[in-house]
Amino acid sequence: MGNIMLLLNTNQKQHIQRWGILGTAYALLIRSIKKNINFFFCVVTTRPLNHDKPPRNPTPEVDYRLITEEELITFCADPALDLTQAEVHELCSLGHLCAGAITKGKLISYVWRSYGPTQHTNDIWIDFDSHCRYGFKSLTKEAFRGQRIHSYVAIMTEEKTRKNKTHTVGFIETHNYPSRHSSAFHGNTEVGYAGYIALFGNYYIFHSPGAKKSGFRFFRKNDSKVD
Repeated sequence: MGNIMLLLNTNQKQHIQRWGILGTAYALLIRSIKKNINFFFCVVTTRPLNHDKPPRNPTPEVDYRLITEEELITFCADPALDLTQAEVHELCSLGHLCAGAITKGKLISYVWRSYGPTQHTNDIWIDFDSHCRYGFKSLTKEAFRGQRIHSYVAIMTEEKTRKNKTHTVGFIETHNYPSRHSSAFHGNTEVGYAGYIALFGNYYIFHSPGAKKSGFRFFRKNDSKVD
C-alpha cells in the first residue's frame, strides 16, 4: 500500500484518504469508460418538498427570489453565468423557472426548476412523475462558492417553486461522491440507479426497480419514453 501511494499524485492520494481505495478505483474506472464511449450511470434521488414558510434570510445582503426572463436576459451579459439569451428564452418558454440570488444588482447564483420533460443532452431527455419537481443547471459564481449561497437559494425559494408538487427528483453520477454526500446532507434519499450507453448509433437505456418506482426515466428525444 505504501509503495502504491508513492506513485500517486496529490489529488489521487487525497481522494483515497477521503473515499477509500475501492471508491477511488471505481471512480477511475468510470472516468476511463466515459473517455471511450458515451456512457452515463447515476443514482436517482428524491425528497419531500418542504411546506414550511422560508426562514429568516441568513444573508440579508443577498436577495433570494425567482428571476424573470427579462432580468435573465440582462444577466446574460456576464459570461461567468454561462447563460445565453436564446437558452433563457427557450427554457422560459417551456415553463421552467429560475430561482437565484442577487446582490448589488448582480446575479451570483441560480438553479433552474422543471415541472415536465427536460433536455439532458442533445439526444437524451428526462421525465418524471407529475407530483415531482426537477432541478437542473445550477451555478454559483466562483467568488461566492463555499458560502452555502446555492443551498440558501434552494431553501429560500422552495415555496415559490413548489407549485403543486410534493417531491423533488434528481440524479447524480455514481462516482461523484462529494455531490452525493452533499445531497444526503440536504435530506435527499437515493432510491435507485439509471443510465444509458450509446453503441453503434443506438442508445440502450436502463433503470433499476427503485428508479422506476420513483417515476424517474431517461428517454431518447425522438423515441417513445423508455421505462
